[in-house]
Formats: sequence, C-alpha cells, structure tokens
Amino acid sequence: MASPLVSDAVKVRLKEEFARLDPVALLCDIRLAQQMLSDATTRYSHRTCGLAKAWKTAKRA
Repeated sequence: MASPLVSDAVKVRLKEEFARLDPVALLCDIRLAQQMLSDATTRYSHRTCGLAKAWKTAKRA
C-alpha cells in the first residue's frame, strides 16, 4: 500500500476487498470442499480400488 507504483484507485479497491474478507467463512468453505471430496472418494472407491490393484500388479511385473 505504500508503493507509489500502485494507483490510489487500486489501493481503495484493495482496502474494500480486505474489509470483505471473512476467515471463518473461508474455513467453512474449505471444510465443506474437503467433505465433498471425501464423500466422492468414498462413493467411487469401489471403481478406483480395482485400478489400484491392477497398477500394483503391473508395476511388479
């Protein structure tokens, strides 16, 4: 913010954006995304399990 290379208009927009940041909401969004990934992994694990076994078998050969 102290840089003379950044215009005053950009500095104002950055300050406004910073004021809207909510770390608690961000953490909530991250945890939701993690849960969705976990759910998807569990739901499709039966499909990927066979691929993992095939890969391990092929790797040993």
